[in-house]
Amino acid sequence: MFDGVGFDTIPHADLEDEWMTKFESDLSQTVRAFHDAGVCHGDLKANNILVDPRILKGNKKVEREYIVIDLSAAVLRHKVSEDAWEKLQKHDLRCTRVIFETIKAQKALTSGLELISKISLPKPNGDMTKQPIDTETQSELVALFKAAQYAQKASSFINSLFNKLIDEIVQATDLLTPELCLIVVDCLRRRIRCPEALPLLNKTLSQPRQSPCPELNRLKALLMTENSVDSTITAQAFELAIAEYTEKYGPHRLLTLETRMEYANFLAKIQSHSKAKEIIEDILLILKSPDIQRSKRVIRLERDCLIRIRKTDIELAKSQQPSQQPPMNPSKRKLSTSDTDFDEALRSPKRL
Repeated sequence: MFDGVGFDTIPHADLEDEWMTKFESDLSQTVRAFHDAGVCHGDLKANNILVDPRILKGNKKVEREYIVIDLSAAVLRHKVSEDAWEKLQKHDLRCTRVIFETIKAQKALTSGLELISKISLPKPNGDMTKQPIDTETQSELVALFKAAQYAQKASSFINSLFNKLIDEIVQATDLLTPELCLIVVDCLRRRIRCPEALPLLNKTLSQPRQSPCPELNRLKALLMTENSVDSTITAQAFELAIAEYTEKYGPHRLLTLETRMEYANFLAKIQSHSKAKEIIEDILLILKSPDIQRSKRVIRLERDCLIRIRKTDIELAKSQQPSQQPPMNPSKRKLSTSDTDFDEALRSPKRL
């Protein structure tokens, strides 16, 4: 009889990184063995895995390290189409990864919160002045955030921890390195906190840098677009981001082209349709080049360009049509005439 405990009940402090890496590999192989046997589990999560706790203490003579339980949501291969079967397999493997990424993320974000708590100690006399955080600590925070990014999208609990650490950083300092600023501002943007995000971004951009950081200007331009900031300043931010991307990666890199597409969308928003169309046509021309490898991102960008150019053509056609007053129906015309005559009669000297 197997005597195990739920994987979700094991304290994270007991889960060493080396063991976790091996266990993730072993569990993935087990899931693939299920698939080879024609079964998809359908509900893989930490509390559906029982682990022998002795293996965590270095006992390598354990007969069975773990078992996967609860097949109530399992799907048999011969019951579904090939397309559905492929999606179910991917779902199982994605859930397997989420189990381990969630643990890594929780450990990382908890470490980040502990790190910030040591920095942002209470100041005497209610002093609310924010202090700079050294670049080494900021680099460590960036690494911790990156360790949590995958699980953040899959777990609401991890997302709340992620947001909590962001809030602690914003309270502690307003001087961020470009790498940390991108993470913090992007999170604030998604949480619709532009009034806090833009000052942080501008302060980081005002600091001397050894190399251009087009991602910051791109994010600034997108923030200003979403919040209807002056169109001239927004256009300058887009143009600077495009110039920096071109300098750093070249004009044909996908990041450069995607930023140009965002600029074209902004121009269409402010009714500058001719310039928007010119940019989109140039992007489409570049995408047809044999040097550009076809990928999902390239196909998506090409599709977005074609949709935008159709909308732009419609707007340009509208702007070229002569403005005509719509004909009024007889009843409305009669009413209008009588109303006008009545107003004129009121103003007529003969009435006085």
